[in-house]
Amino acid sequence: MQKSNFEFLRTASPNMFNALLSAEHNLHGDPNITLVKLRMFGEMCAQSLATRMNMSIPKQQIDLIDALKFTNKISADLISAFHRIRVLGNKAAHSNYDDANDAKLALMLAHHIAFWYYKLITEQFDLQKPNFVELAPIDNTLATEELAVLRKELSELRKKSANTEEALKHKESKVVDFQGYITLLESRQSETEQQSQLRIAALEAELAKQKQQFEGLNEQQEKAKVHEFVEKTKKNKFELSEAETRFIIDAQLRQACWEVDSDTLNYSKGTRPQKGKNMAIAEWQIGDNKLRADYVLFIGLQPVAIVEAKKKALSVQDALPQAKNYADTFNYQGFAQENGLVFVAGVAKQAKKIGQP
Repeated sequence: MQKSNFEFLRTASPNMFNALLSAEHNLHGDPNITLVKLRMFGEMCAQSLATRMNMSIPKQQIDLIDALKFTNKISADLISAFHRIRVLGNKAAHSNYDDANDAKLALMLAHHIAFWYYKLITEQFDLQKPNFVELAPIDNTLATEELAVLRKELSELRKKSANTEEALKHKESKVVDFQGYITLLESRQSETEQQSQLRIAALEAELAKQKQQFEGLNEQQEKAKVHEFVEKTKKNKFELSEAETRFIIDAQLRQACWEVDSDTLNYSKGTRPQKGKNMAIAEWQIGDNKLRADYVLFIGLQPVAIVEAKKKALSVQDALPQAKNYADTFNYQGFAQENGLVFVAGVAKQAKKIGQP
């Protein structure tokens, strides 16, 4: 039986768990649903953080994320992650966007956020994030048939008696496995209007319960409560991995009208600049010593900038030596000769006749 990557959230936050479970198990069949469900998760998580910080919750997710950002209490990496999931979810909801790779990367990013949230609310700050394991596709017809069989087996299992403590534990474990897998299969079914209303009501009840901690407190006590929660967020650091950082930077470069995809438009995979295109090529080899810049930006065949992705914890001053080294080492003259350009006063220009566009 396949188990969800988000099992840790099942009891800690059933609403978030159900949204993530549905996102996870629609990945192969309908990436659009995955992105929509991830947007729901992002909204729930952001709302929970705001409630625990005694903040009012704006109607729009973008305003809520910005409000969390302006508190200076939530890490910039987490804010960026929330925005990435929000933007993709909006594209899915309003433009029927269904890119499978973006859905997969967003799901992995949500896994990181979800585990961070779980550590925060359980105060288990030293837990190591489990590896994300992509689940195999589930055939819809087979899933429906399997669901019926599992429900029958679960019913029969509950009727069986367990004579020893060991047998009882085995039975209980089996029941949990069956229940988990049934939930997994059910997550692939479309949400009815009634289920939607129940989900919203459950979320409102969860937020109201979180809000209760501030009832009856004076202003000073409220501030102390918020301060206590903020201190927990400081202990529970959230830092994007290199792959997650690229996923976010790709989107930012794309928004700035660069053609970019770190996975496919990559120097090691043979990608080279092309006339008439503005390309951000990943992992560009610098010089003969196999240095690789995160991105080199090209307007046509002309290299115009080198972009290095660094953790926000690293200061610009600390990163400057590496950037300068890349700029100094970039073989402009060799690149110009290779691509039919002329190297003039330190600038590579395309050789062309007067009047040629």
